Amino acid sequence: MSFKKIPRQQFLYEISKLHYIDKISQKELALIYKVSTATISRTLQEAEDMEIVSIKVNDILGTKRKLENELESKYNLKKAVISFVPYNDESLIKNIVGKSAASFINEVLHENMMIGIAWGSSLYEMVKFLKSKPLNNLKVVDLIGSVGKLFSDINASELARKFAQNFNAENYFLNSLALVQNKETKEFLVREKEIKDVLEMAKRLDMAIISIGTVSFDSVVIKDLKIDRDTLEDIRSKGALGDICLRFFDKNGNKVKTGLDSRIIGIDLDDFKKVKMKICVSGGLSKLEAIKAALRNKFIDILITDSLVAEVLLNGKTNRVNINIHWNS
Repeated sequence: MSFKKIPRQQFLYEISKLHYIDKISQKELALIYKVSTATISRTLQEAEDMEIVSIKVNDILGTKRKLENELESKYNLKKAVISFVPYNDESLIKNIVGKSAASFINEVLHENMMIGIAWGSSLYEMVKFLKSKPLNNLKVVDLIGSVGKLFSDINASELARKFAQNFNAENYFLNSLALVQNKETKEFLVREKEIKDVLEMAKRLDMAIISIGTVSFDSVVIKDLKIDRDTLEDIRSKGALGDICLRFFDKNGNKVKTGLDSRIIGIDLDDFKKVKMKICVSGGLSKLEAIKAALRNKFIDILITDSLVAEVLLNGKTNRVNINIHWNS
């Protein structure tokens, strides 16, 4: 039998039924339809993407909800959304956490809202999984200017544009680099009406969606902004261990003033903290300390993260990897 003569949706349905209900293996299906097993695998994924197939694993032990409840209670969160991950792999975690974030955003977003979007690879993954859902009078605002061309896909402006497209929303972007040459350039730019208006809008948000950054040369943002080693070491020496839109904070979530502040085009921590609903989409053990610090100073209302981070936030350790972290009180 050749699948090329079958209408696509019918083929997707047939393959899905045979595999998931009749328990015919991918290898057997490949022989039946005279295609490769890779084609069958891609077809099953397509069926899932088109919601012909819906795969659900029932959490019969209540582990996921238990973790979420405990996090909400311990850190006074409005909501915690935890995704199970088997091990600490950065790419895997970003993909899984991003997908969970997209599902949550699709549920809570409604008409007449003003949303702020930051940058980062976790948010890039989130935007990929958003479903189209036209909403009236929805405004999407950049929280910070752009990084360079190296990682342009993770720019706030690019993410906000794609986010807005999904919801048929108006998009207000900061037409500037995130980090300009000097204080004088910043002072000139923030007086420009187009930029000034967006920065003012960022002070009146209903929701802000961000990812926590780390003070590390592994950070794609640090790399693309070409922040040199001496500058980064100076920031670290002041106690900084994380950032939100390049605004750095210490282990208690307190603001760390740096030489970059006078050059940043974007929201500051004081204004960010006033946002009604602050959603953090971040995972991976490398971000654990920064997430913990942000929680301490109430920079997060809704935390969307992975099960490894959740376990360590609650218990100081996880039994599924070789790690035991002790926090400074």
